[in-house]
Amino acid sequence: MMMEPMSGDTTIKGTSVRPRSRRPKQFASDRVCAAEGCETRISRYNAREFCHLHAPKKFPRVRGRWIATPDA
Repeated sequence: MMMEPMSGDTTIKGTSVRPRSRRPKQFASDRVCAAEGCETRISRYNAREFCHLHAPKKFPRVRGRWIATPDA
């Protein structure tokens, strides 16, 4: 199967690259993890007070699933 060369009347449409609409939120740059004895520096873009190791665990809400019971 041979491919035909593109003709000159083919156009490609697109949009121009635009700058972001707003800057990211920034917090204090000299923050340290709030856990006792932890010296991990927290990023200025991280809103949380704990580092990843000491952050409280979060479990996503899984819709449509039943919680398994030991009787089943």
